[in-house]
Amino acid sequence: MGKTTNAFFLVVLIGTAAFLVSLTHSPLSSVEPIGGLPDWIDDVYLHFDSLRTDLSDYQWPTEASQTMSSAFGEFRRTHFHAGIDISTQGRTGYRVLASRSGFVERIHVSPFGYGKMLQVRHEDGFVTLYAHLNRFDDRTEEYVRGFQYANEQYSLDVRPDPESFVVQKGDVIAFTGASGAGPPHLHFEIRDERNNPVNPLLFPHFASAVTDTRAPEFRQINFSPFDHTGRINGSPLPTSIDARLLGNNEYVVPRTIRLSGAIGLSVRATDRVNATWHNNGVYHYELFLDSTLIYSSKLDRFSSRLTEQIALHYDWPLVEAGEGRFQRLFLEPGNRLPFYARSPEKSGLIETASYERGFYTLTIVARDVQGNQSRLKATVLLDEMPIIDVRKDGNVMVVAPSPQTNISSITVASRNPGSRTWKRTSYETNDLDAVGEDYIVPVSTDGKRQFRIEAKTAAGSVSHPVFFCPPTKSVKSTSLSLKKEFVRDYLLVTLSSHLPFTIRPSLRMKSGTLNSTIEINAVDEQTYVGTIPLSDLETTTVRLEAWGTVNGTNVETADEFSVFPILPASGGLIVAGAGEFEIDFPPDGVYQPLFVRIEQTEAGYAAYPQDVLLNKGATVRYRQPAGVDGKTGLYFVDDGDVSLISAKYAGGAYYAKITKFLSEFSIRRDTIPPSISSLSVRYSRGILRVRFGLRDYLSGLNADALRITVDDRLLIGELDSDKKQVVFDEPVDLRSGRHVLRIESRDKVGNIAFVAREFGVK
Repeated sequence: MGKTTNAFFLVVLIGTAAFLVSLTHSPLSSVEPIGGLPDWIDDVYLHFDSLRTDLSDYQWPTEASQTMSSAFGEFRRTHFHAGIDISTQGRTGYRVLASRSGFVERIHVSPFGYGKMLQVRHEDGFVTLYAHLNRFDDRTEEYVRGFQYANEQYSLDVRPDPESFVVQKGDVIAFTGASGAGPPHLHFEIRDERNNPVNPLLFPHFASAVTDTRAPEFRQINFSPFDHTGRINGSPLPTSIDARLLGNNEYVVPRTIRLSGAIGLSVRATDRVNATWHNNGVYHYELFLDSTLIYSSKLDRFSSRLTEQIALHYDWPLVEAGEGRFQRLFLEPGNRLPFYARSPEKSGLIETASYERGFYTLTIVARDVQGNQSRLKATVLLDEMPIIDVRKDGNVMVVAPSPQTNISSITVASRNPGSRTWKRTSYETNDLDAVGEDYIVPVSTDGKRQFRIEAKTAAGSVSHPVFFCPPTKSVKSTSLSLKKEFVRDYLLVTLSSHLPFTIRPSLRMKSGTLNSTIEINAVDEQTYVGTIPLSDLETTTVRLEAWGTVNGTNVETADEFSVFPILPASGGLIVAGAGEFEIDFPPDGVYQPLFVRIEQTEAGYAAYPQDVLLNKGATVRYRQPAGVDGKTGLYFVDDGDVSLISAKYAGGAYYAKITKFLSEFSIRRDTIPPSISSLSVRYSRGILRVRFGLRDYLSGLNADALRITVDDRLLIGELDSDKKQVVFDEPVDLRSGRHVLRIESRDKVGNIAFVAREFGVK
């Protein structure tokens, strides 16, 4: 195949000197459009081909340690890790130092996420960010507390004047903590002038500070059909295989994999630095087919606006199924992350029709920033599976290959009913008598034995088996089951029986005027599978009808369901039930055609697929059921937990914008207020210490509505969302005598919890 080489340049400004580093890549796609790369590629990479900053002017930001416990670009369920985590050995209170001179441009305080966070803007527009802090330096802390009391709430997000908090490189600006999410550590980021996260290990001081002599370690490789044509070893199901370590950072897949149609690869590998056992993702992947580079990714920088596209970078169906964090080694349609060396969509996808048939070597190279690398090799056979039909002609079998299918051998296996062992005999086609293009196999069919027939090409590709299984008189019961599974943009249908099929079953699909027979193939004598492209459907209502013969008895079954195609250009409205549930997709709501199914559940409605990332998303409307009123909202399932998505109500319905994934939706009423527990109040030497547990069990806490007072004097407590507790520990001037502490907390639908505690001061 003809290929062209793509190259781009990285411009690095160090001080006043500029250096041009050429990063040349081999061509990365068999689907590269004639006439050059798509225009959108220039838009994606425009602001990511250069780092316009002095890379040598950044210093390590804390005295806590030089141990990186989590790397840049690391997997998070909803986003890429935008910086590095620095270990504080499980403790808090280490000094945080300004990595460069500049001014504090943003101060953020929240019980969630980054917790207490500072952003420092530097002269060239770049930003450093410091998060999960315990407290700020004294002057900033005083400013923050004044702002909190002025607004009567703990959370804040302010941007002081540039002159207010000027810092010099090495100044103490805060102290490490555990605020927001996670155990004690310092989260540190470098962002460019457009607020896009940059890998700190690209900066010399950070790269030299982190000791790393360990190469990445491969765990598994996965082959998945990209569309209805894809087959792995003849199966339309994804296949994961363990990587075997040979030694010296070399891994292999222990057997040859047969691929046909469109196949996408993903890989599960880990990397870690010397001083920690924490497993990170891999910084740099390359995928070669023989000596041709067909995919490359490098976690240098990404757009902060597109961080949710982590669900396109990883194989999200495998992630959702709990199989592990497999990174895709091809570009999903809609992926606009700047990781892939200016490659177009579908780069890395293996479409066997684009290659000469035969054996190829897949090589995956995994590298960390320090250049430590490992290789995983696999032998694949790229070939279209031979298709055969088999008929009985008297006491012999006739094998009929499909047109333009060249087979070199035929294997016939036989066994007696009830036996588990097949007796196999192979025949070279050159040794068989032929009738036209068909081959006569000299096998006696006695009407008792079961037969399995397969054909092989000279390249080694094997056909689906064909079975002949005569009835067993001793068994009378029969069955036929139909199972459907939606995969990407096609439907996988499985027909099975508890007994062997006497002959191949049949499957028919009806959709509008479309009434077609679906090709199905045997997995074994009791199971047949077929795939149906969902783009072929004429109407949203689909009926599947299956029939066959099991143990000499005719059997049949049927299934009817609805599928709603949503196209990127037009979007679409889906209405379910008696009109009470709607999902409205705007134009560009999805990245690629999405085939949506709606199912009614005990609690409400479930929308599928739930493992495909949305683009601009959709609006969900759910009409309020009769008899449900007050303290009610629209809920959805988020990572297994039921969460309030919206309490907005208009036009007789609750509504919400969903921006990431489809889910299960329900309307629920929450009448239970938050729980305030384990209240402790102590006053000693002018310090008031208040501690209590605070949690809510359905709609969630309204953190900004928490109010703590002593004798009507407001106290701003610190809410720890991980520990579900609130702490106040500050000087308060209280006279001798009795005082009353009051706590009021609300949840997100307005339920109120109230506690009062009287205490004495001597």
